Amino acid sequence: MPPSVSSQSPAPAASSTTTIRISRETKEILDSLKHHPKESYDTLISRLASMAYDDEPLSDEDIEDIRASLADIEAGRVKTLAAVRKELGI
Repeated sequence: MPPSVSSQSPAPAASSTTTIRISRETKEILDSLKHHPKESYDTLISRLASMAYDDEPLSDEDIEDIRASLADIEAGRVKTLAAVRKELGI
């Protein structure tokens, strides 16, 4: 699980500096994703990274259920919403 993300930059004593090279287009995308113009890139990247982490991954049972549902769809074992409503009288 990733560390929690704070809206504030870490204290200078706790941080180190790393330089990365990104394209102008990537920088423009990052700039457009900032919550406010003075948001640091460190905070922005940390926020985006934490959003990419799935804290509720699919279980093996979930994946098997999805596979079974896809097999039903491929085999034509489906009903439209209109058909279900008619069947239930709603």
